[in-house]
Amino acid sequence: MTIKEDPRAIRTQEMLKEALLTLLQEGNSLHQISIHKLTQRAKLNRTTFYLHYQNINELKEHLTHDILQGLTDKIENLTSIFDRNRKEHLIQLLDYLLEQRNHLL
Repeated sequence: MTIKEDPRAIRTQEMLKEALLTLLQEGNSLHQISIHKLTQRAKLNRTTFYLHYQNINELKEHLTHDILQGLTDKIENLTSIFDRNRKEHLIQLLDYLLEQRNHLL
């Protein structure tokens, strides 16, 4: 099992992504967010951050990838289903876009 597959590593990466999202939603620009500020918010230490990412930009790229992958999955589901389920999947897609609206801007 590699560090990417380890459930603890996945949980840690999610904590760091959530901390970054929270700081951005609070009005901090990316250049205002330090590793110290980010790890404090995630309740992790700096060493743990560097086990997973080289810098905040790499974390941001992973977060952006996750959001876009979620959107892609929902669009693929929408285009591959039968007409009777299409409305339900469209609603799920729109709900996802609503949830992610602040992160996609």
